Amino acid sequence: MLQNDITLTSILGVLIIPANKDRYLEITNRPCYGLSFCMDDGCIVYNKSGAVTRSTKNTAVILPMGQSYTLRNEEGGNFPIINFLCEESFTKDFIEIKLKNPEIYLKEFEKLRAAWLTGGDKARLYSLFYGIISRLGAENEPMHPILSKSIRFIYENLSNPNLTNTCLSEKAKVSEVYFRRLFKEHFGTTPKQYILNTRIEEAKRLLSEGISSISGISAACGFSSVYHFSRAFKLSTGMTPTEYERQS
Repeated sequence: MLQNDITLTSILGVLIIPANKDRYLEITNRPCYGLSFCMDDGCIVYNKSGAVTRSTKNTAVILPMGQSYTLRNEEGGNFPIINFLCEESFTKDFIEIKLKNPEIYLKEFEKLRAAWLTGGDKARLYSLFYGIISRLGAENEPMHPILSKSIRFIYENLSNPNLTNTCLSEKAKVSEVYFRRLFKEHFGTTPKQYILNTRIEEAKRLLSEGISSISGISAACGFSSVYHFSRAFKLSTGMTPTEYERQS
Protein backbone atom coordinates (compact mmCIF):
# COMPACT_ATOMS: atom_id res chain seq x y z
CA MET A 1 0.00 0.00 0.00
CA LEU A 2 1.28 3.49 -0.84
CA GLN A 3 2.42 5.62 2.08
CA ASN A 4 1.35 9.14 1.10
CA ASP A 5 2.62 11.17 4.07
CA ILE A 6 6.21 11.36 2.86
CA THR A 7 8.43 14.42 3.35
CA LEU A 8 9.93 15.33 0.01
CA THR A 9 13.49 16.70 0.06
CA SER A 10 14.31 16.94 -3.65
CA ILE A 11 12.93 16.36 -7.13
CA LEU A 12 15.87 15.21 -9.24
CA GLY A 13 14.23 14.81 -12.62
CA VAL A 14 10.88 14.84 -14.44
CA LEU A 15 11.48 12.95 -17.66
CA ILE A 16 9.81 11.09 -20.51
CA ILE A 17 11.99 8.17 -21.58
CA PRO A 18 11.37 6.67 -25.05
CA ALA A 19 12.19 2.98 -25.26
CA ASN A 20 11.94 0.22 -27.84
CA LYS A 21 10.49 -3.21 -27.28
CA ASP A 22 12.93 -5.67 -25.62
CA ARG A 23 15.17 -2.95 -24.19
CA TYR A 24 16.99 -4.53 -21.23
CA LEU A 25 18.82 -2.80 -18.39
CA GLU A 26 20.50 -3.87 -15.18
CA ILE A 27 20.18 -1.30 -12.39
CA THR A 28 22.61 -1.46 -9.47
CA ASN A 29 21.98 0.41 -6.21
CA ARG A 30 19.41 2.87 -7.59
CA PRO A 31 20.46 6.34 -6.33
CA CYS A 32 16.93 7.71 -5.71
CA TYR A 33 13.28 6.80 -5.62
CA GLY A 34 11.26 6.90 -8.83
CA LEU A 35 7.62 7.12 -9.79
CA SER A 36 7.09 5.48 -13.18
CA PHE A 37 4.12 5.69 -15.55
CA CYS A 38 3.49 4.35 -19.06
CA MET A 39 1.95 6.13 -22.02
CA ASP A 40 0.05 4.44 -24.82
CA ASP A 41 0.45 0.64 -24.72
CA GLY A 42 3.95 0.53 -23.28
CA CYS A 43 4.94 -2.04 -20.67
CA ILE A 44 8.01 -2.41 -18.45
CA VAL A 45 8.72 -5.61 -16.50
CA TYR A 46 10.82 -5.08 -13.37
CA ASN A 47 12.52 -8.08 -11.75
CA LYS A 48 13.99 -7.79 -8.24
CA SER A 49 15.35 -11.08 -6.93
CA GLY A 50 12.68 -13.01 -8.82
CA ALA A 51 9.77 -10.74 -7.79
CA VAL A 52 8.17 -9.36 -10.95
CA THR A 53 6.35 -6.01 -11.20
CA ARG A 54 4.70 -4.69 -14.37
CA SER A 55 4.22 -1.04 -15.22
CA THR A 56 1.51 -0.41 -17.81
CA LYS A 57 -0.79 2.48 -18.71
CA ASN A 58 -3.15 1.33 -15.96
CA THR A 59 -0.43 0.72 -13.37
CA ALA A 60 2.04 3.15 -11.81
CA VAL A 61 5.13 1.85 -10.02
CA ILE A 62 7.24 3.29 -7.21
CA LEU A 63 10.90 2.35 -7.79
CA PRO A 64 12.90 1.74 -4.59
CA MET A 65 16.11 3.62 -3.78
CA GLY A 66 19.28 1.66 -3.04
CA GLN A 67 18.04 -1.53 -4.69
CA SER A 68 19.31 -3.56 -7.63
CA TYR A 69 17.03 -5.04 -10.29
CA THR A 70 16.57 -5.60 -14.01
CA LEU A 71 14.03 -4.07 -16.36
CA ARG A 72 12.83 -5.16 -19.76
CA ASN A 73 10.44 -3.42 -22.11
CA GLU A 74 7.77 -5.99 -22.93
CA GLU A 75 6.29 -3.31 -25.20
CA GLY A 76 7.94 -0.13 -26.44
CA GLY A 77 6.62 3.37 -25.89
CA ASN A 78 7.16 6.54 -23.90
CA PHE A 79 7.61 6.30 -20.14
CA PRO A 80 7.16 9.28 -17.80
CA ILE A 81 9.25 9.09 -14.63
CA ILE A 82 9.74 11.34 -11.60
CA ASN A 83 12.99 10.84 -9.68
CA PHE A 84 12.93 12.11 -6.09
CA LEU A 85 14.37 11.92 -2.59
CA CYS A 86 12.54 12.06 0.74
CA GLU A 87 13.43 12.04 4.43
CA GLU A 88 11.86 8.69 5.21
CA SER A 89 12.99 5.25 4.15
CA PHE A 90 10.10 5.18 1.71
CA THR A 91 10.24 1.60 0.45
CA LYS A 92 12.74 -1.18 -0.23
CA ASP A 93 10.37 -2.92 -2.62
CA PHE A 94 8.49 -2.00 -5.77
CA ILE A 95 5.02 -0.59 -5.11
CA GLU A 96 2.46 -1.29 -7.82
CA ILE A 97 -0.58 1.02 -7.92
CA LYS A 98 -3.59 0.28 -10.11
CA LEU A 99 -4.94 3.46 -11.73
CA LYS A 100 -8.66 4.01 -12.22
CA ASN A 101 -8.13 7.02 -14.53
CA PRO A 102 -4.58 6.99 -15.96
CA GLU A 103 -5.28 10.03 -18.16
CA ILE A 104 -5.50 12.20 -15.05
CA TYR A 105 -1.97 11.25 -14.00
CA LEU A 106 -0.52 11.93 -17.44
CA LYS A 107 -2.04 15.42 -17.32
CA GLU A 108 -0.69 16.00 -13.80
CA PHE A 109 2.71 14.71 -14.88
CA GLU A 110 2.75 17.15 -17.80
CA LYS A 111 2.04 20.05 -15.43
CA LEU A 112 4.95 18.98 -13.22
CA ARG A 113 7.22 18.46 -16.23
CA ALA A 114 6.34 21.91 -17.63
CA ALA A 115 7.13 23.50 -14.25
CA TRP A 116 10.39 21.54 -14.04
CA LEU A 117 11.53 22.43 -17.57
CA THR A 118 10.78 26.14 -17.09
CA GLY A 119 12.58 26.31 -13.75
CA GLY A 120 9.42 26.52 -11.65
CA ASP A 121 9.81 27.53 -8.03
CA LYS A 122 10.23 24.82 -5.38
CA ALA A 123 6.81 25.42 -3.80
CA ARG A 124 5.06 24.92 -7.15
CA LEU A 125 7.03 21.74 -7.94
CA TYR A 126 6.45 20.23 -4.50
CA SER A 127 2.75 21.11 -4.57
CA LEU A 128 2.27 19.32 -7.90
CA PHE A 129 4.24 16.28 -6.72
CA TYR A 130 2.31 15.99 -3.46
CA GLY A 131 -0.91 16.26 -5.44
CA ILE A 132 0.09 13.24 -7.53
CA ILE A 133 1.12 11.24 -4.44
CA SER A 134 -2.11 12.14 -2.65
CA ARG A 135 -4.18 11.02 -5.64
CA LEU A 136 -2.20 7.76 -5.85
CA GLY A 137 -2.87 7.13 -2.16
CA ALA A 138 -6.58 7.54 -2.78
CA GLU A 139 -6.47 4.83 -5.45
CA ASN A 140 -6.70 2.33 -2.58
CA GLU A 141 -10.04 3.80 -1.60
CA PRO A 142 -12.96 2.27 -3.52
CA MET A 143 -14.66 4.68 -5.92
CA HIS A 144 -18.28 4.23 -6.87
CA PRO A 145 -18.45 3.05 -10.50
CA ILE A 146 -20.72 5.99 -11.33
CA LEU A 147 -17.99 8.41 -10.21
CA SER A 148 -15.20 6.55 -11.97
CA LYS A 149 -17.07 6.74 -15.28
CA SER A 150 -18.06 10.36 -14.67
CA ILE A 151 -14.47 11.50 -14.02
CA ARG A 152 -13.33 9.79 -17.21
CA PHE A 153 -16.19 11.45 -19.11
CA ILE A 154 -15.21 14.88 -17.72
CA TYR A 155 -11.61 14.55 -18.93
CA GLU A 156 -12.66 13.19 -22.31
CA ASN A 157 -15.19 16.01 -22.86
CA LEU A 158 -13.51 18.96 -21.16
CA SER A 159 -13.87 21.13 -24.27
CA ASN A 160 -17.66 20.76 -24.20
CA PRO A 161 -19.16 23.93 -22.63
CA ASN A 162 -22.37 21.99 -21.92
CA LEU A 163 -20.62 19.69 -19.43
CA THR A 164 -22.99 20.17 -16.50
CA ASN A 165 -24.43 18.35 -13.48
CA THR A 166 -27.48 17.55 -15.57
CA CYS A 167 -25.37 16.13 -18.40
CA LEU A 168 -23.31 13.96 -16.03
CA SER A 169 -26.28 12.66 -14.05
CA GLU A 170 -28.11 11.79 -17.27
CA LYS A 171 -25.06 9.90 -18.54
CA ALA A 172 -24.90 8.06 -15.19
CA LYS A 173 -28.66 7.38 -15.36
CA VAL A 174 -29.27 8.66 -11.82
CA SER A 175 -31.05 11.72 -10.45
CA GLU A 176 -29.10 14.97 -10.36
CA VAL A 177 -29.66 15.30 -6.60
CA TYR A 178 -28.23 11.82 -5.93
CA PHE A 179 -25.31 12.42 -8.29
CA ARG A 180 -24.34 15.71 -6.61
CA ARG A 181 -24.52 14.14 -3.16
CA LEU A 182 -22.45 11.10 -4.18
CA PHE A 183 -19.87 13.31 -5.89
CA LYS A 184 -19.46 15.66 -2.94
CA GLU A 185 -19.18 12.80 -0.44
CA HIS A 186 -16.24 11.36 -2.38
CA PHE A 187 -14.44 14.46 -3.69
CA GLY A 188 -15.40 17.06 -1.09
CA THR A 189 -16.63 19.48 -3.74
CA THR A 190 -19.49 19.83 -6.21
CA PRO A 191 -19.32 18.46 -9.77
CA LYS A 192 -19.59 22.03 -11.08
CA GLN A 193 -16.61 23.21 -9.04
CA TYR A 194 -14.62 20.09 -9.93
CA ILE A 195 -15.18 20.74 -13.63
CA LEU A 196 -14.17 24.39 -13.26
CA ASN A 197 -11.04 23.48 -11.29
CA THR A 198 -10.11 20.91 -13.92
CA ARG A 199 -10.60 23.45 -16.71
CA ILE A 200 -8.44 26.02 -14.94
CA GLU A 201 -5.66 23.48 -14.35
CA GLU A 202 -5.75 22.43 -17.99
CA ALA A 203 -5.65 26.10 -19.03
CA LYS A 204 -2.59 26.63 -16.83
CA ARG A 205 -0.84 23.72 -18.54
CA LEU A 206 -1.63 25.02 -22.02
CA LEU A 207 -0.60 28.57 -21.11
CA SER A 208 2.71 27.26 -19.73
CA GLU A 209 3.40 25.52 -23.05
CA GLY A 210 2.87 28.81 -24.89
CA ILE A 211 1.83 27.19 -28.16
CA SER A 212 -1.88 28.10 -28.23
CA SER A 213 -3.73 31.40 -28.41
CA ILE A 214 -5.88 32.60 -25.51
CA SER A 215 -9.01 32.02 -27.60
CA GLY A 216 -7.82 28.54 -28.55
CA ILE A 217 -7.15 27.64 -24.92
CA SER A 218 -10.53 29.03 -23.91
CA ALA A 219 -12.27 26.77 -26.43
CA ALA A 220 -10.10 23.73 -25.61
CA CYS A 221 -11.00 24.05 -21.94
CA GLY A 222 -14.73 24.34 -22.54
CA PHE A 223 -15.37 27.99 -21.75
CA SER A 224 -18.25 29.57 -23.66
CA SER A 225 -16.24 32.73 -24.44
CA VAL A 226 -12.85 34.32 -23.88
CA TYR A 227 -14.53 36.78 -21.51
CA HIS A 228 -15.87 34.01 -19.27
CA PHE A 229 -12.52 32.21 -19.44
CA SER A 230 -10.54 35.30 -18.43
CA ARG A 231 -12.94 36.14 -15.61
CA ALA A 232 -12.93 32.58 -14.19
CA PHE A 233 -9.15 32.31 -14.55
CA LYS A 234 -8.49 35.57 -12.68
CA LEU A 235 -10.92 34.66 -9.89
CA SER A 236 -9.06 31.37 -9.45
CA THR A 237 -5.43 32.50 -9.83
CA GLY A 238 -5.43 36.24 -9.23
CA MET A 239 -3.99 36.76 -12.71
CA THR A 240 -5.36 37.11 -16.21
CA PRO A 241 -4.45 34.34 -18.68
CA THR A 242 -2.04 36.74 -20.39
CA GLU A 243 -0.31 37.59 -17.11
CA TYR A 244 -0.01 33.90 -16.22
CA GLU A 245 1.43 33.10 -19.64
CA ARG A 246 4.08 35.83 -19.28
CA GLN A 247 5.27 34.58 -15.89
CA SER A 248 5.27 30.87 -16.85
